[in-house]
Amino acid sequence: MASGKLYYEEMGLWSRESIGWLLTTTARRWPDRELVNFEGERYSYEYVRRWTIRVARHFVSKGLGPDSRIFIQSGNCMELIVAQLACWRIGAVCVPVIPIYRAHEVSHILSDARPDAVVSTASAGKREPFREIDELLAVQSLDPVRLLIGENDQAIGWEPLAGRPDEGDACDEAGLPEPAAADACILILYTSGTTSAPKGVKLTSRALLSNLDSWRQTVGLSENDVFASGSPLAHIAALGSALLMPMRIGARTVIMSAWNADKAVEIIAQERVSYMSGANVFIHDLVQRYATGATPHYRLRNFYSGGSPTAPELVEQANSLGVKVIRCYGMTETAGTTTTAWRDAPLERRAHYDGQVEFGTEMQAVDDNNQPLPIGEVGHIRIRSPKMMIGYTDKAITAAQLDSDGWFYSGDLGLVDDQGWFKMTGRTKDIINRGGEKFSAVDIERALLSYPGIEQAAVTAVPDERFGEAVAAFITLHETYSWSGPEPILAHLERVKLAKAKFPVAWYVVAALPTSATGKIVKQKLFELEVLNAE
Repeated sequence: MASGKLYYEEMGLWSRESIGWLLTTTARRWPDRELVNFEGERYSYEYVRRWTIRVARHFVSKGLGPDSRIFIQSGNCMELIVAQLACWRIGAVCVPVIPIYRAHEVSHILSDARPDAVVSTASAGKREPFREIDELLAVQSLDPVRLLIGENDQAIGWEPLAGRPDEGDACDEAGLPEPAAADACILILYTSGTTSAPKGVKLTSRALLSNLDSWRQTVGLSENDVFASGSPLAHIAALGSALLMPMRIGARTVIMSAWNADKAVEIIAQERVSYMSGANVFIHDLVQRYATGATPHYRLRNFYSGGSPTAPELVEQANSLGVKVIRCYGMTETAGTTTTAWRDAPLERRAHYDGQVEFGTEMQAVDDNNQPLPIGEVGHIRIRSPKMMIGYTDKAITAAQLDSDGWFYSGDLGLVDDQGWFKMTGRTKDIINRGGEKFSAVDIERALLSYPGIEQAAVTAVPDERFGEAVAAFITLHETYSWSGPEPILAHLERVKLAKAKFPVAWYVVAALPTSATGKIVKQKLFELEVLNAE
């Protein structure tokens, strides 16, 4: 396949647009058309634009503008949506962080991103995230602008984020800084790999828009589609499919504050949702409801499943209930999917392959020396595309995974057949993919080893019907420690503020961990061990 700038331009995938103008352009074209239904409240394109401009002006009044890094951690809400869009409107770099991350993860992200401003929430269940951030900023001697979503009298030094526009407020854009150029970094997302700390992925407008445009044409999306999502908008999957794609084509979207399967079934029927994408957990939950007879008058038409393993049996069961599930493959580093398929792809392909390589993207299986393997052979997967990140925030990690010819080495194993269909067969990276969120096994192991009773720890993935994968821990104990169950260790993980989604759900106490001649733990042999006690 040809590649490079000229080829991408011919394919219409080398955009010179800035995503900072996307909302302004669409609101001008469809001002009264509904863009977002959030928890039953409906917002037009023009209303979202006006609110975004209010927040953009608030950012500018605090000295923020082009190249400023704005850290945002919040669950799904309208304030999160407009804050992200406002960053791009003034040429700033948006640094959204998924809400499940706590001090353990956020500490590294703040240190790495060194934001000029932080946007946090007054409360999140029993947590007060702004307090956690204050403590971390003090330790790191950082003093960014602090803006708060919600109200809390104890949030000293935090200023409320600009609220909804007043009635009749036109929110003129004159005088605002220009959005960033198409090839400038406008988004940093943190994703886990084999290393302990999350890696900062730097994305451009060009990468995001290229992904939207190739995806739209491959799948056949239009303004008549209705989108929905209950996953975090701070994640590339929901950000692209549930917000940016609808804006790109003039469609409407339904955003849930958090995933609730029973509520989702009703929303899909009421709003006649035609398109959703996300991890295995979402389609698993929907199929369970549909299988028991929920909303037979209208069910979801298409679900694009990626980010975590989806069993062929689930695809087939969904198909029998009227839902076409298409497995696909992508990652934060590629601004979303690199393989997908049209809606009417054959069931056998949809069930047993992870999509077809999208036009404008190259994927190859290569050997240990990075030489291409014959078509259909399993090897290390590498990708080249206009969707590609410009690099990680850590240049050393960039050099290890992105070569001088533009090939990105994903760390996954798989094959591409003679029709361009891709099948992932395994990983070379030591990560757990739980419901689309990828966690470093090393990170969890280090947290476990900080518990006084544990001598050695090895963490690996185990199959999970709902999330695709879950966390299993194999541990050896100090001679003086008596095992009475995992509760004391879980309490310790809570104290060190590890994200709860990383907590092991399966515990195996063993006499010793299997090691190679060099002393490296051989995880492939973990499940061959004799277990002293298991829960």
